[in-house]
Amino acid sequence: MNETILRKYAKLAVEMGVNVQENQTLVINAPVEAAEFARYCVEAAYQAKAGYVYVRWVDDQTSKLSYQHANIERLKRVDDWVVSQYQTFVDEGACALSIYAPSPGLLADVDGEKIAEVSKAMQAAVSFYYTHMMANKTQWSLVSIPTAYWAQVVFPE
Repeated sequence: MNETILRKYAKLAVEMGVNVQENQTLVINAPVEAAEFARYCVEAAYQAKAGYVYVRWVDDQTSKLSYQHANIERLKRVDDWVVSQYQTFVDEGACALSIYAPSPGLLADVDGEKIAEVSKAMQAAVSFYYTHMMANKTQWSLVSIPTAYWAQVVFPE
């Protein structure tokens, strides 16, 4: 993808979408497939005078492996350090930018009930965080970006 366009999109996401403030912490949730764009967002945030930018990387491929092989009870357990991290984000007034990069069909062969149970456990453990965000007590934004995997599925020819 064109670097100039990605940089402009990152600047737009940070300055207009999430509206990061001077000295504010920005949490970026990003799939590893969007690493280049996430880095541009980090750079744009620091140019906008963010105090700190923390990137929470996710990888759909390793998540799939966990769903396929890990014990459901372990997957549903949300460790204290995870909850503490979310509480820190709330306590510091961090804003959040989530980068969505779909992987259509990747989890098609994974038990949907297992995915739902794990998601439900996480939602319950950090419900305070989502309540905080949905009540607009801090800024947040969601942007989407295509990936090579997405393009291959959508445009197979």
